[in-house]
Amino acid sequence: MKIRMDSKNFKKSESEPDIFGKTPDIEHFRVKYEEKFRSLSKREIQVLGLIAHDMKPVVISEILELTPRYVQRVEKAIRHKLSVENQMDYIKYALAFGLMKF
Repeated sequence: MKIRMDSKNFKKSESEPDIFGKTPDIEHFRVKYEEKFRSLSKREIQVLGLIAHDMKPVVISEILELTPRYVQRVEKAIRHKLSVENQMDYIKYALAFGLMKF
């Protein structure tokens, strides 16, 4: 049995993300947390984007030519400023503020 998934036969519910554009949830997230995001320095924004792409501090330090310890301090500052708790939180910020594409 084949299931045909094209735009004519596929109906998405309102709660499902729109894979062809920005989701309303991401737009809402951006508006809600814009002030927190603006509190980050340029370096913190760079590190946030790389963490969201699942890069470890050692790799980030090589890319940005920093010490791994400095990257860890920046990551700690990001966690404090944005109240992130896990990888998904980093990804939400990165998607909402254009540091990664969906």
